[in-house]
Amino acid sequence: MVPANLSEVAGAVLSELGLTHVQAQTPAGLRDALYDEEVALALVSFGRDIPAGIAACSAIRKHPRGERVPIVAAIAREAAASFPFDCGADDAITVPFALEEARLCLGFALWRNDIGVSQNVVKLGDIVVDPAAMRVRFRGAPVDLTYKEFALLQCFLGSPGIALQRSQILNTVWGPDYYGGDRTVDIHVRRLRAKLPPLDERIQTVHGVGYRFTGQVLGEEG
Repeated sequence: MVPANLSEVAGAVLSELGLTHVQAQTPAGLRDALYDEEVALALVSFGRDIPAGIAACSAIRKHPRGERVPIVAAIAREAAASFPFDCGADDAITVPFALEEARLCLGFALWRNDIGVSQNVVKLGDIVVDPAAMRVRFRGAPVDLTYKEFALLQCFLGSPGIALQRSQILNTVWGPDYYGGDRTVDIHVRRLRAKLPPLDERIQTVHGVGYRFTGQVLGEEG
């Protein structure tokens, strides 16, 4: 249920993500495709035919595997104003779109729905952290953190609301044998805030002491 030009883009994106794609033009073909346990995502073309897109989403959700397969709706820009948000899709993208835009949208839909994600994922607004895989995403895009930056983030996540002394942070992240000064912590906090802008408010400076991590950390079952 994906037009040829959209199918080509989707195929290129999924190939980049290490997956192959199967194109279904009819409800029967869609039903048969979903029985394949390898199917990890459904990209439904709404185009200008909103009822057909709704019917496709409904068919997927009614399928025995339907609740485990994320749905991304591809909709024509001129029809976006009438897109039904209750159609059953998990996300939507307007057509035509850039390859990079599709990569972020489809990649995040897969990542968010257990494709290579561990069981202890936590969410901080637009930030999603996978501690086991040592991966961080901001608004769907991967963020490249160094090992120490990731360890510092974990240190804060493990102590919400607590004012941590710089010496405590040094001991936790760099170890008791590290002989660097407190400036090391300040530099890494500044880098972490720059790479993940929402942390600028969440990691508060406690003058004369160190830092306090604020805000609610939400767990997401894998």
